Amino acid sequence: MIDYIDYLMRRLAMKISIKDDLSRFKYIVLFILFILGNSKNVLFAYLAFIFILLCILIESKEENIYMIFFLLPNIRILDATGITSLINVAVFFASLKYILISKRLNKKNLIVALFFLIWELLHLFYMGNYIEGIIQAINISFDIYIFLTLSKDANLILKFDKSYYSMIAGIFNSAAVFLIVNPSKFNMLFSTSYRLDAYGNDPNYYSIYILICICCLLITIHKSQNKNRDSLLVFILAFIGLLTASKMYVFCLLGTFFVYFLSLINKMEKKHFKAFARIILLGSAIFVLFRKIIIMFINKFIKRFNENFYNNKISNLTTGRTDNLTNYLKVMGNDFYGLLIGRGLSYYRFYRSKGYSILVAHNTYFDMILSMGIIGSLIFIVLIGISLNGYLIDIKMSNFILLIPLLVFFIELFGLSCFSTDMMWYMLVLAIQPILKKYNNIDSNY
Repeated sequence: MIDYIDYLMRRLAMKISIKDDLSRFKYIVLFILFILGNSKNVLFAYLAFIFILLCILIESKEENIYMIFFLLPNIRILDATGITSLINVAVFFASLKYILISKRLNKKNLIVALFFLIWELLHLFYMGNYIEGIIQAINISFDIYIFLTLSKDANLILKFDKSYYSMIAGIFNSAAVFLIVNPSKFNMLFSTSYRLDAYGNDPNYYSIYILICICCLLITIHKSQNKNRDSLLVFILAFIGLLTASKMYVFCLLGTFFVYFLSLINKMEKKHFKAFARIILLGSAIFVLFRKIIIMFINKFIKRFNENFYNNKISNLTTGRTDNLTNYLKVMGNDFYGLLIGRGLSYYRFYRSKGYSILVAHNTYFDMILSMGIIGSLIFIVLIGISLNGYLIDIKMSNFILLIPLLVFFIELFGLSCFSTDMMWYMLVLAIQPILKKYNNIDSNY
């Protein structure tokens, strides 16, 4: 009997090893195809898409979710080829498969998604933007359902680290492909004010993936798991984030380390101070080795902040976002119906048709109010709260560190328009997992 159990364990270990090898293989294949698709022939971009679909079809639903986390930082990786939505389609099919092979639909999750869909469809019938609007409404409703469902998936939660490791692999892949295809950009990073824009020419969105993964790594370090590797990853990711030269990223990164340190002080446990000391020592060693490069980046940031500061305008510091929000406040003040009920996900098109010269809000909270109105937003938030009721832990000073990913994500949303994007709802899955009861081994509704 013992021999038979030993045999089963060895077979299981072999299967796990084979699965890990296959995971590495598929990411290497995608890395090569993405490079060829961007540098040689668009045919390779289509081959990458077909290869992703094949992986989705033959792999388990859990592996499909890890594939999604890998793809998210690469959603814009094929934009330069003229193909702007293939990765989004792949993400949709992976999510669809996950739902189709699940045992049953969750009624509370479904109610939240259907409420959003119906609310958005009512706006579409008024505006007349049917086909594109309906597709977008269905897609975001689908994302909302997936977010709530994954937040209750015990198997995924127990393998939380694999989720964000997959995203980290995606971050590295996106940066590496971009710099290999555009080698001149690499030199520009160290000689000009150029910002790393590996995510569809938008450094700010790219930096949010990096920041949330850093937060997740700090929680793993806090739990004394894979300390050396994760400490190194924190600094590698932090450096890549600095290449984006995002002001919000810098503020949130410094705030994250500050809150993390305060949490360790409150804990007063020796092992946690060792973890923090390890990060400080590693950071000091990296600074000594690469001080010239680091000082150059510090000077780049100082110059960027000084240009905004001496102009004596907060709009310069926020890259025009405050002016944009001020304009929307004036618009909403003249549109009482829109303030209460909203104007749908394409609100900016509606207001442009009315003669207003405005852009997307660049603030997710304004996005939600402009799309759903105050009434719709409140109902939507309450329904999400009801759906997640019983799954979240009570936040105290002793476990406040677990809230860092979600808190940082909510802060980042003040400077980005994410409400109608796929990324928001999957990033929420990562950000919320540390405060789920299952992750903390607490009995709940699972």
